[in-house]
Amino acid sequence: MINGSYSFGANKINLENETTSFKGLNFKELVKKTGIRYIYRTKKGETTLTMAIDASKQLLKNVNEKVESLIFVSQSPVSTIPAAGCLLHKELNLSKECFVLDLIQGCSGFPYALTTAINLINNGLFKNCLIVTSETYTKHISKDNRTCLPIFSDAASSIFIDKKSLPKMLSSYFLTDGKGANNLCLTNKDNKQDLFMHGANVFTFTAENVPSATNILLEKANLKIGDIKLFIFHQA
Repeated sequence: MINGSYSFGANKINLENETTSFKGLNFKELVKKTGIRYIYRTKKGETTLTMAIDASKQLLKNVNEKVESLIFVSQSPVSTIPAAGCLLHKELNLSKECFVLDLIQGCSGFPYALTTAINLINNGLFKNCLIVTSETYTKHISKDNRTCLPIFSDAASSIFIDKKSLPKMLSSYFLTDGKGANNLCLTNKDNKQDLFMHGANVFTFTAENVPSATNILLEKANLKIGDIKLFIFHQA
């Protein structure tokens, strides 16, 4: 079993109250489509680092071995020089021999980190890995941003994997298209950075690429779609 923990932003927000100013928005339909009724926002002083520390310390209470590698995933790190992962390493008082890697990959960050960790352990480079993800997207979402506000929260999570708990990965497939960068990016609005998402284009990209990627994964794993009882896809 994989050990894990999480930490939410301190402020729990009822979306029904938050979206009353959005003209033409039916809240019941929104919940039906996304499944999201509440979001979490960080309070003043809370950052991706503080949440990552909280989630990691909760987890490490149940870990009885030295952490040999740390992968920190965040698109909203408190620092790039020095790397935020190194700051987390310091706060967790990990060994100086610990491997530390920062990943800035957004939604793809966790699959990237998990694949990297599994390969590092299977190749015998390290015995275990602590994977921590943390984001504060709401700091870049204005109150009138009807596309992003209802679906983004501030939170952190952590998992610890080793030889005993290492998940079996039957196949992997990676797909990148930097041409779509303008469909999900930070823009400048009122002298502040604002998260912009072209929802229709993102959905179209997903609808066109996820089915083919799924078929490729199944083919690489020598499986047919009927062999799978449950598919869990990311995003609402």
